[in-house]
Amino acid sequence: MLGEGEGVSFEAARNSVVILGAGEPVRESIARWGPFVMNTREEVLEAITDYQQGQLVKKKAEDDLGD
Repeated sequence: MLGEGEGVSFEAARNSVVILGAGEPVRESIARWGPFVMNTREEVLEAITDYQQGQLVKKKAEDDLGD
């Protein structure tokens, strides 16, 4: 975590992409497994089951453009 006035620098050995996020701490429990991130282990297991059953929402980005 960085404080006010602190910085970050990057040096890449080859073509790279860097994604840097910032925000206030969530201060909630975090449970994760692979790409699944939830608040509890039970929620992660439920998300995995939903994924395996094809029940996760599949939405293309262009759906949000209001066309």
